[in-house]
Amino acid sequence: MNEMIETLLNDCKGARIIDANCNIFDARRLFQSLMDRDRDSKRAGITPKDVFEVPLKVHFEYTSQCNMDCLFCYNTSSTSREQGLDTDEIVRTIEEMAVIGVMEVGLSGGEVFCDQKLLLRIIKMLNDHSIAISIKTNGWFLNERTVEKLSPYTFQSIDVSIDGSSETVHDRMRAKPGSWRKAIHALKLLKEAGVYSKAACLVTGENVESLEDYIDLCFYLGAKEVMFTPCIMFGRAAQNKDRMGLTEQQFEEASSIIVRKHLQYRGFMKTYLALDFGYEILSKVLLTQNSCVIRSDGSVHPSCLIPISFGNIRDQKLKDIWNSGLNRLLTKKEVQDFVSTLKFEKTATLRLLRTSLTQDVVHCYHA
Repeated sequence: MNEMIETLLNDCKGARIIDANCNIFDARRLFQSLMDRDRDSKRAGITPKDVFEVPLKVHFEYTSQCNMDCLFCYNTSSTSREQGLDTDEIVRTIEEMAVIGVMEVGLSGGEVFCDQKLLLRIIKMLNDHSIAISIKTNGWFLNERTVEKLSPYTFQSIDVSIDGSSETVHDRMRAKPGSWRKAIHALKLLKEAGVYSKAACLVTGENVESLEDYIDLCFYLGAKEVMFTPCIMFGRAAQNKDRMGLTEQQFEEASSIIVRKHLQYRGFMKTYLALDFGYEILSKVLLTQNSCVIRSDGSVHPSCLIPISFGNIRDQKLKDIWNSGLNRLLTKKEVQDFVSTLKFEKTATLRLLRTSLTQDVVHCYHA
């Protein structure tokens, strides 16, 4: 295992990573520093000496229902998909999270506001158990009445997806006329209600040229953060990769704009690249893990970028799945095989690029 770790560190040598504060690091030095800090935290008793026995954070994609058919959806959520997990399965999973000590849950889908009654029940359950909540939404269903129903609760953030500075690009990518105006209105309503809100933007070849205007718009709307992510080439995104993907030059341009606007609005609004593919994957396999993803079919993954399932909450306990190797990723042959296929672009300016991802899910258990 030590040999594999050293190989991974050497493979990313020379590549650079941009963090959430727009600081730029040499990838190898960054991970070596993080691993040293991880080790020191264990020695000091700040974190467990071995592994976390339960996940502290769960990204819960409990539904695949959506009112849109976005060209880039890595979950292939749509208006025609069934919900995913049923209410009993969702409730049972949340109850287990509360019992084992999960501290934070991120809710997404699909579109979680498609079934507002169920969503409010989930929020109340999490709130009653003092579990921190964040939500991702396309904003379509957020009106004055809906925001009022959310007012009794506290959220870490509600992220509204807005994918351009004008409705032309956004509505085309979302395949839903009127969706940009709905999202803009939702962000305004959240600001007026005092809810900590982020604007979430998927950077693609369709909107990269208007990012500067987009960030200025978000500041005007009162967003606390503007979060950019590149397209994850799974699902419909893989089918539309020629339109959704970025060339190296486009990514460099986007990164420069993000850094420049981050400096311009520092202290007022945070602007950052949220998901660096290489960083996300390497941090999962090299550092002590404390989070996982539950998909709408019940399967449990280390990350939305790692297509390896460790079990299914429909017939297993989350804690049992976690301790089956999800908290010790490099001990699993399936993960070792996946990691051995990763290839990093050394010429990238601000991130590890071109990880050779596949959307074929590998199972680490007997389904």
